[in-house]
Amino acid sequence: MGQEADVPGLHPRVTLVLGGALFASFLIGVQSYALGYMTQTPDSATVAAGVQQATLAQIQQQTGQAMPPAMVQVLLDPGYSYGNGFTLLQFAVRVALLQAVLAMICGALAGALARKIGARLPLIFALILFVGASVGYAVLPHTWVVFLWVSAAFGIGFGFYYASMPILMVEAVPQEQQGISLGMLGVMQSMGVAIGLAIVTAYLNASPITAQVSVAGQPAQGSVIPQIFADHGYEMGFWFAAGASVIALVITLVMRHGRVPATGGTAY
Repeated sequence: MGQEADVPGLHPRVTLVLGGALFASFLIGVQSYALGYMTQTPDSATVAAGVQQATLAQIQQQTGQAMPPAMVQVLLDPGYSYGNGFTLLQFAVRVALLQAVLAMICGALAGALARKIGARLPLIFALILFVGASVGYAVLPHTWVVFLWVSAAFGIGFGFYYASMPILMVEAVPQEQQGISLGMLGVMQSMGVAIGLAIVTAYLNASPITAQVSVAGQPAQGSVIPQIFADHGYEMGFWFAAGASVIALVITLVMRHGRVPATGGTAY
């Protein structure tokens, strides 16, 4: 019983760091999943045209006669406002690259700040950006230019977060427990990303888009379009991530450690 106090996971300092990491990581999972899909999805006009062409081809195969395109009307229910049809390379260059560069620079900056003012304030700054980015993704127009600038803000927060959180963990435990504690932190962050992915996937599956196809004025027949989802599904995922980031921010605000210059755990 006397050894339980040495278990890093039982100390309030460690518990707060792990809890903050869990909730903060939700946005990392949601953002990395959603932006790639949203920008690589074709726009709604292209999708509707594709459904129309597929319907015309099916009618010709069945009847042996070509039908004028005007005879096939396609309506997406509901419509969606995102979609650029980017390749993976285009997404990387136009959206993700700036975020990655800023994250790299700000990670180094946060480490330097932690040596002067502690890691708690840089983490608070990071989580404020996480909350703002989540809300921005949810409410602003879903264009790649908006994604570029919101993800740039997220990239700044990402760099500050990934520099500050391990420092706070190191500062929370004795030197002989730093390895296992950082391993616990990595597990908790991976768990948060996985939960974020699961939640946004559930929201997307609950927000399908149906192609309502009317041929020659006949009543429309509906069919679900795979891998394309309504705006609402993505927006709910971002709102969920915003709420989780707020929880992580509150946890960080009540932390008692990390308020003095980081020492690498030597001052524990």
